[in-house]
Amino acid sequence: MHSPAFALTTQQGSICKPYANVSPTGLSSQLNGIYNFSGAAMNVICPVVRTAAAPAGGFSVWVDGNASSGTAYCYLYSYNYNQQFMGATSFTATGTFSNLLTLPQSQVPTYSSQAVFCGLPNGGGIFDVEPVQ
Repeated sequence: MHSPAFALTTQQGSICKPYANVSPTGLSSQLNGIYNFSGAAMNVICPVVRTAAAPAGGFSVWVDGNASSGTAYCYLYSYNYNQQFMGATSFTATGTFSNLLTLPQSQVPTYSSQAVFCGLPNGGGIFDVEPVQ
């Protein structure tokens, strides 16, 4: 359960899309998220909407999902407005997960953008991405 002191801007998992120029065959957007039913592992990328400057403690994003048939991994990436890589952090998970990814304030400057990149096993899914504002 997330702390009620956090202001959350939840983005439903169907906002995620296939990573790169891969065919989305087997990627299913549903009312409760996005799921990989391709028969193999698949990578997805989820935009992160940040409505405020990163606080002194850093910028965090909750990623909720499921990796019922294997292991999922997710990264939070940050790039500045010149497309310069600023930093990344990651986790791996099995089963149902609700994991927090946090980058230090120095890696989330003003005018930067962030994205969550996840590798999902067959049957795995992303329920939502929740930036902590």
